[in-house]
Amino acid sequence: MADKGLEVLEKYDFEVSQTARGRGVLVLYTDKGLRVVKAYSGSGKHILWTAGVLDAVNCSDTVAVDAYVPNTDGEYITVGADGTKYVVKKWYDVKDCDVKSYGDCLSAVRVLALLHNELDKNRPDRLDYCARGLELDMEKHNNELLRVKKYLFRRNNRSDFELLSAGCCDAFYDEGAEAAKRMKEYAAAGRGVKGLCHGSYNYHSICFGYRIPVVIGFEKMNYNYLMSDLYNIVRKIMEKYDWDVKLGYKLIDEYDKFRGIGEDDLELLSIMFGYPEKFWKIMNSYYNSGKAWIPAKSHDKLKKVIAQNFKRLEFIRTMS
Repeated sequence: MADKGLEVLEKYDFEVSQTARGRGVLVLYTDKGLRVVKAYSGSGKHILWTAGVLDAVNCSDTVAVDAYVPNTDGEYITVGADGTKYVVKKWYDVKDCDVKSYGDCLSAVRVLALLHNELDKNRPDRLDYCARGLELDMEKHNNELLRVKKYLFRRNNRSDFELLSAGCCDAFYDEGAEAAKRMKEYAAAGRGVKGLCHGSYNYHSICFGYRIPVVIGFEKMNYNYLMSDLYNIVRKIMEKYDWDVKLGYKLIDEYDKFRGIGEDDLELLSIMFGYPEKFWKIMNSYYNSGKAWIPAKSHDKLKKVIAQNFKRLEFIRTMS
């Protein structure tokens, strides 16, 4: 945040003694504890929907969150002299979750279960932010994969990345089509537990070192299948650990200890893991890029996804 935005802090009831740069935020050392201020581009409706919930979670003494701090007018958005919008949030002296640590990974899943318990207790009266159906997302992604496939096969002088993509596109598309079919049947049957979800929960969302775990980044909080949060973090961890089946079950069991996972939940996890999301992300990024130059990193990611795919499918089979 540019220093010119600091004038908005005059509208808050705390005194700033020191500032420090963070990732996309300015950390404030105040007489009321740590705060961060950051530029904001939304309408503010989502903040109004989540603010009371986050405050209530902070009162639980189970999980701490980066709740929004209102200004002296009771508003969560403060506009600077240049028209830029800013928000202030609570902050904590913590360390990031270390994905290389088994203990941190298990703790991250345990904290998610605790967070879901607290969100359940503090659900807002209006469920304004309901996630789109997973079956619709899968169908959309499948259409995008089909478009990429057709583009690749029309292309002359394909790069190594494009040759590798074209060679495995059919197999991954078939996996996606099967997952979408299963998800459509699952949703039509009205199965699965829904509730308030973090919306983008991963190992960057959880921090340790405060007296209780700290969860941050609720900008995408929504009403969805609770397993979507669990899937998101377990998938990301499993990718780091080469789809280690034993670790996958330890992570799922850790959530189960603190919230409980039913047969419908396991079925939904199986369906979501069955969708080749990482492959879709790589292909979608490629298709929407300039394509004149493909980063070596993209090629490396694709090779890793292909190399790991047998283990991913094996993990899914063990869930059946």
